[in-house]
Amino acid sequence: IKHLPLKINKQYMKTFILSLLLTISLSGVAQVSVTKEDFMPIAGMWKGTLTYLDYTSNTSETIKTNASITIKGGNTFELSLYYTDEPDHNNAEVYSIKENGTMLNDMRMIERTRQTDGSLKITFENKGTDGNDYKAAIFNHVYIISKNSFIITKLVKFDRETKFFQRHQYSFSR
Repeated sequence: IKHLPLKINKQYMKTFILSLLLTISLSGVAQVSVTKEDFMPIAGMWKGTLTYLDYTSNTSETIKTNASITIKGGNTFELSLYYTDEPDHNNAEVYSIKENGTMLNDMRMIERTRQTDGSLKITFENKGTDGNDYKAAIFNHVYIISKNSFIITKLVKFDRETKFFQRHQYSFSR
């Protein structure tokens, strides 16, 4: 077998290096996903508060809230909320991880980062309506998960607006 001319070897090396760099850069933008295991630390009972923006008075209100998170079969968990002073508003919702971990129910994941304190921050986005006049909006649902604290923040950005504002925040500890 004869050796290829040096010119071809340089071209081969250049192509190989460019392909390698492209592969490395694409792996850095791989699609982010969540698993049921990401939500395991929040299983159990929690005590805390809900702080929400009252659109009628345009003030923040805070009420006592407890939560129970149950990890279920498949890729699901149930979040039950108990309002100490308003038990008629208690509710439960089942969340399903879908689309290879890129969706939680109808919310698309847009961020997953480990914070400096070790907690996991996961942000999901979806569209809907909000406010007393049901304006079209984009919602960001930010979950901060750790062993002893659990926070869910809902941010709202109305169509044609440029900034998000905090609609409500659940803050739990145990």
